[in-house]
Amino acid sequence: MILAPNLQSALRRALGTAADQPTPADRAEAAICILAMLAQGNEDAAAIYRRGIEDMHGDGMSYAQIGRTLRIARGTVQKHLEHARRQAVAPGLIFAFRDQAGSWHPRPPEEIVPGGPYATGDGATIPADRPSRFAGQALVFAYQDMASGRVADDSPGYAYCVTSYRRLMRSTRAVHDAIWQPPPS
Repeated sequence: MILAPNLQSALRRALGTAADQPTPADRAEAAICILAMLAQGNEDAAAIYRRGIEDMHGDGMSYAQIGRTLRIARGTVQKHLEHARRQAVAPGLIFAFRDQAGSWHPRPPEEIVPGGPYATGDGATIPADRPSRFAGQALVFAYQDMASGRVADDSPGYAYCVTSYRRLMRSTRAVHDAIWQPPPS
């Protein structure tokens, strides 16, 4: 696969550039940016991988056939498909969130969906050790319980464990990108 050597080469260049920064603070800031991109890439690649397995199974391939195609064990395929069923995603779409300072991101819900319908109150806490400017914060989500067509569903599978339900709820790309923007320098 041509992508892997290109990706590895780009990563090595980025790591080299980070290591060559003149001050420890600059090196740390560059490393945080790389970690954030890797975390994002890991989530995106995992979602593509899971959807690929689900699509092959939906097209009628058996676990064994998928396993042979991907060169993984049949049981691994089964675990991926069972995981998808166990981790059912709650209906709705997170389209904005409020940080602990009271600011809405990417914009206030009333600007995104004037007049509603939407709900607020549920949220999630971003772990303190994650490369996010909201690390350690409890965020409050604005979301639609049911699709209204007023919020573009551009989520490629990003989901957050909502505190009230302890279930996953998908978010828009803008919400996910805002959460995982690296901390300011």
